[in-house]
Amino acid sequence: MQWMSKQALQLPAYILAGIVTLLAILVTYPSQVQNRIDAKQDELASKFNTVFIELEHTFSSLEGFFRRQDKLSLNCDTDVLHTLRSAHFAVPFVAEFGLVSNIGQLHCTSWGKIIPSLSVQKPPAQYNLRFHGPELVSFMQEFALIVAKTRSDGSEINALVPQPVMNLILSSIGHESGYNHSRG
Repeated sequence: MQWMSKQALQLPAYILAGIVTLLAILVTYPSQVQNRIDAKQDELASKFNTVFIELEHTFSSLEGFFRRQDKLSLNCDTDVLHTLRSAHFAVPFVAEFGLVSNIGQLHCTSWGKIIPSLSVQKPPAQYNLRFHGPELVSFMQEFALIVAKTRSDGSEINALVPQPVMNLILSSIGHESGYNHSRG
């Protein structure tokens, strides 16, 4: 009988221990979930900041290159081609550089002289860095972000960042964080 009373005393102790454990889990679980959410948000913010810094560096490099090439000739000779092609090694993500006359004729790209010149949009009298796109680049039949700057003579120097490159950059923000970008 004494054995039964020990067993009878142990059962409420087990129940009490179970209840206390369950309460501890119920109390700490929401904070664990919140900690995971906070960690994911911090990771996403960190990735966003990294991408932002990379893009800011690219656009700053482009602006500096564009400013230094304010007097670059539109004739697309070997010196001009060398200058445009060399920029690919200094400015990340750019697939092509181009020179547009002040009347909107694309004369030259880093790939070579355009013969005959291609009619494009006339450069606006706006001398800061401009972004437009993604636009379909007619002679490549590909989409790209166009970064451009009107030069002092009214002509334009521009750079094309291919849409797949932009998608890759942007998808790197949320890929491992469980976020997805949607394609339009």
